[in-house]
Amino acid sequence: MSDTTATSGLGRKLAGAAFWSAANTALLRLGQLGISIVIARLVAPDEFGTFVVALVAYQIIISVSEIGVSSALVREVDNADRIAPTVATIAIASSSVLALLMFLAAPAFASALGAPAATDAVRVLAIPLLLAGPTAVPAALLTRDFKQGRKMITDVSSFVVANGLLLVLALQGHGVMALAWSRVAGQVVSAIMIFIVSTHRYRPGFDRREAKRLLRFGMPLAGANVAGFTLNDLDFMVVGKLAGATQLGYYNLAFTVSSWPPNIFTVILYSVTLPALSRVTGGVKEMVRHISAALSAVCSASFPITTACVVLSTPLVTFVYGERWAPPRRSWPSWPSSDRSR
Repeated sequence: MSDTTATSGLGRKLAGAAFWSAANTALLRLGQLGISIVIARLVAPDEFGTFVVALVAYQIIISVSEIGVSSALVREVDNADRIAPTVATIAIASSSVLALLMFLAAPAFASALGAPAATDAVRVLAIPLLLAGPTAVPAALLTRDFKQGRKMITDVSSFVVANGLLLVLALQGHGVMALAWSRVAGQVVSAIMIFIVSTHRYRPGFDRREAKRLLRFGMPLAGANVAGFTLNDLDFMVVGKLAGATQLGYYNLAFTVSSWPPNIFTVILYSVTLPALSRVTGGVKEMVRHISAALSAVCSASFPITTACVVLSTPLVTFVYGERWAPPRRSWPSWPSSDRSR
């Protein structure tokens, strides 16, 4: 096979992966937006804020559930048969230990963030963390082999089941636990679908030499993930600690609404950037010109929408999410009256 043919084949794979990844992201974001609107009308702000506390704990710990070792499978294309069994063992062991720690530390973590009521939700979210280990290898291989189309099948299946259960439980008045158990259902379905669509299956094994090499590679990645997610969620942790669960619920909704414009246009940009740049043949200068033009177009389109969100924030929130998310206006402070007759 010539270098030209190999390059062309890789380009087609990249373009296909970019398309399916963008389609998956766009579909899930739009679906999640619709579900969030419905759930916001069913779940009270304090319950929503309580779930955000549990979700912060889950997102930070899930980022290191397999200690970064699965990334080695994506990088080392030709060594999967040798390292995959050891990766599977490390991922299963680390996710199990972290799930146990999350379950035991739930009361302390929830209290530290100002929402002791989130304890049960944090414990429930330890279950999907436990399931992350067995799926680490097949999920990494799907990414390595540019099987984003199959990944989309797993994500959509998980989304449908999780949010279907969420709506049923929320309508029955289960509040924050509806949100937590829906995540568990989604992770269970995701795990099952990943094994169904996966083309490679490896049983756990262990090679001490490979384990040392994998940990040297994965631990810095895991540390970077923890730092990234912690910084990303730091504002939620501070708001929860200082203002409590109810105000955290309001803050989370405000953050979500303010993220609409960049999220929408980022998906569009992702879907066209890679295929477009793959056709650029004029060198770095032409590539820079195309990127600048794309960013200018995105900024020009998003600026008026962002401005409208700021100006119309109150009617937008009350119209989309309901009156319960519009706290009563605070009256101006009353100053002590002075006796002017003196």
